[in-house]
Amino acid sequence: MKPIRMAILLSLLLLSTTVFATEVAPRNIEQMTQLSKRLFHGRCLSVKEHFNQNGISYTEYTFEVLSAFKGELAKTIKFKQYGLINAVDVGNGLLYVGNIAGMPVYNPGKEYVLFLNEDSKLGLTSPLGLFQGSFKVMQNQKGERVVMNSLSNKGLFKNVQIGNNAALKMAKKKQEAEGAIELNAFFDMIKTLNK
Repeated sequence: MKPIRMAILLSLLLLSTTVFATEVAPRNIEQMTQLSKRLFHGRCLSVKEHFNQNGISYTEYTFEVLSAFKGELAKTIKFKQYGLINAVDVGNGLLYVGNIAGMPVYNPGKEYVLFLNEDSKLGLTSPLGLFQGSFKVMQNQKGERVVMNSLSNKGLFKNVQIGNNAALKMAKKKQEAEGAIELNAFFDMIKTLNK
């Protein structure tokens, strides 16, 4: 085959590749609290990317547990999340891109509230609803510590029976006004739902 034809064929193949999206079922705060196996507020200490003996890529995160809400948690926890953050050079000018759309990434020194699934048979886990169960702790313009997932907490209270529960009412009101929820109100809500 002539070089020009080969280049055109390769270009067409690259342009026609299928893009896969990550689709997950929507989860509210009540479902995430009940279904999570480990639920904690922690600070990311380290991030290491690996391949296991079967060639499956994963990122190992180490967290300092600042507040434990559910599951057996020591002062530090390590967990393995499927996929990589960065592309890896595999030789011959090829890159292995192992990042997964919707899979959260945690940065050392930053704080998060995580609702983790149980480990799979391969020892891998992820937050419930991927990005839905990963909340970044940050400061708002008033200097308050707040939490928000990558959906700006959208759908967090959908179909949640709030009734007369003060913690849930306050957190929902705050979320509706600003998107983010004050950290201690979020903790109170989790404790209420985890009974």
